[in-house]
This record gives sequence, C-alpha cells and structure tokens, in this order.
Amino acid sequence: MKNRNGLIWTIGIPYLVAFISVYLWMAIAQIVSVGIYLHQHGGSQSEAINAMRLNWGVQSIINVLMELVLLSVLIFFSTREGVAFTWSRVGFVKNRSSMIVGVGLAILINVIVFSIAYGLGTIHGLTIGTAIYSIVSVLFFTVISCVSTGFPGVIEEMFFRGYLQTKIMKSKGSTVAIVVTSLLFALMHIALYPTILGLSTVLLLGLILGVLYYKTKSLSISIGFHYAWDFLNSVVGDGKQPSVFSIHDLTAITTQNILLLIQLIVLIFVLAIILIITRNVGIDVSKVPNVK
Repeated sequence: MKNRNGLIWTIGIPYLVAFISVYLWMAIAQIVSVGIYLHQHGGSQSEAINAMRLNWGVQSIINVLMELVLLSVLIFFSTREGVAFTWSRVGFVKNRSSMIVGVGLAILINVIVFSIAYGLGTIHGLTIGTAIYSIVSVLFFTVISCVSTGFPGVIEEMFFRGYLQTKIMKSKGSTVAIVVTSLLFALMHIALYPTILGLSTVLLLGLILGVLYYKTKSLSISIGFHYAWDFLNSVVGDGKQPSVFSIHDLTAITTQNILLLIQLIVLIFVLAIILIITRNVGIDVSKVPNVK
C-alpha cells in the first residue's frame, strides 16, 4: 500500500498531522486565553475573544508556540525515515547573501504595493506609531514582531519548501511540487485569510517562495523573503496596536480588499519576472540530502 500511495504516505500524512496539530493548538490556546481573561476581568465571552485578538503580546506567544508545534511535526516525520534530523536535511543552510536578497525583494514588493495604493487614493498617508503610542511601546512591539515573525519565516519554509516540496519534486517534478505545496501552504493559512482574495494572495506568495527555492537552490532566499514579508506586514497596522506605522484606512474592509488585490496583481508580475529571468535554472533533486 505504501508503494501504491507513496505520495499520500510521505506528503499527505505529515501535512494532515501538521494541519490538525496547528489548528488544535490554536483552538486550545484561544479557549485558555479567553478563560483566563474572563476569570480576571469578567464580561461576556465575545468581549474576551475580541480583547485577546487585540492583545498582540498574547497572540505573539500563541503564534510562536504554534510554529514550534509545526517544527515538532517536521522533526517527527523526518526521523521516521531512519536518518537523524539535521537542519540541512530540510534545506536550512545559512547563506547570508541569499537571505538579504530575499529580504530586499519583499521590501521592494511592499514599497511598490503601498506606493500604488497611495497613488490610487486607497490609503491616505502613514502615521508614525509614536504619534499614538509611547516610544517604549512602539520599540517593544517592534522587537517582539522581529522575533515572532522569524519563527514562521524559518519553520514554515523548512516544512513546506525544504521538506514537502523537495519530496514531491523527486517523484512528480518541480511544477507539480511547487503548485501542490503552494496550495497546501495557502490551506494552512485559511484561518488568517478566510476570503478568496486573501487565500489567492497567500497562494501567490507560496508560488513565489517555491520558485525562489527551486530556482536558486537556496532555502535562505525564501526564508528571508517570508520573514521580511511577515515582519513588514506586522509593523504597518491600523492604529489598534503600537506598530511603527499606522494606516487608519485599514480598518475599512474595502481598503483591505483593494490592498489585497494590488498585492495579488504585483505578485503575479513578480512571479512572471522571476520565471523569465531564471527559466534555465533549477535544482538537481538527486543531490538534495533529504530526498530519498
């Protein structure tokens, strides 16, 4: 059965376990945090849920622990193959220059997106966080964001690109591997992006991350891109948190959707440019250590 359904066993089962584990942890964390809030402050359950969602400190801790749950699943299934777990086996080999390129690309895309949004009148300028909150609060929020966004940048890239994508490439080729992994990546984020537009944006991000890994032979570039993307989106907020920049227009659903649409269009162009520039480049999967 394992031979007939190899992809289900090697990819489907690890992903299913990861998906269930992550969302089970999120459910438990919300129940516990809401329970603690009600015990300390009273009020209704809906008030407690909203308060916990706005508590960026609690959410940061929950998200970091969630990524550690994903890492534990990755380590478990990696060691089941009879080989000791090492970071290099799931693609994590430090390459500072590649990581800087990934960070730079994410910054460039976000600058383009917000410039277009500003030019179209979708957003009306930025407010520095210190104009709303104390400089200590803004600095603390920035440091916490810097640390907490590093976990998904590293762990999710090792799991989706370094582990899943590389394994699928071995049996199904690069195109299928990148598309399937990107779909699974988007599905994992369905709770954060429950709309078609939001999921489409995450899917495009997954495709870019997958192509970057495949074309550059370096997980560092996708880690840098993923980390910078999450960090930049955390330090630009709607004024409800002590973020570095605040855009009050972001509280409007229409503004959020237009920004997502602009992101989607820009990401499509970026993906096309990457594919054109690197059309003759790719990974020799037989030389990647975590694929057997």
